[in-house]
Amino acid sequence: MASNSEDKIFSHNTLRDVASIDELEQAHDKMSPITYRRAHHVITEIQRTQAGAQALENGDYNEFGRLMYESHESLRTYFEVSCAELDQLVDLARSVDGVFGSRMTGAGFGGCTVTLVKKSSVEKCMETIKNNYKGKASFYQFEPSDGARSIDIKKAE
Repeated sequence: MASNSEDKIFSHNTLRDVASIDELEQAHDKMSPITYRRAHHVITEIQRTQAGAQALENGDYNEFGRLMYESHESLRTYFEVSCAELDQLVDLARSVDGVFGSRMTGAGFGGCTVTLVKKSSVEKCMETIKNNYKGKASFYQFEPSDGARSIDIKKAE
């Protein structure tokens, strides 16, 4: 990450190697505001991803959900790829008991959210979004499973 081709901001080759936000803060005055915001998101998202993996290993869905919301806020505030529609979807999901977390996914700017919901709250979550979202929402329900593989996707009604 360099301000030009010769001046490196960090001694690391990638932001993955930047140890902490403290290290980013020390370099804050060497980068543009937009570069700082993007780097802030990337560094904290790496930390959230690691913490999220640990939360899932521990079966701590509340913590994983909190990290999902935090990720969405960071994507909106620091990476600036959210939009009013995505924010509304996340806020509506957050209002439903039994929703652990929600965040935008994909490229942003009106795409999709992924929401972790207790099975007993799925219908309530979909109904809340259908009745309150200013656009037209589509839903796809999935259950966690082991490994990547080809699946058939059916839209939830």
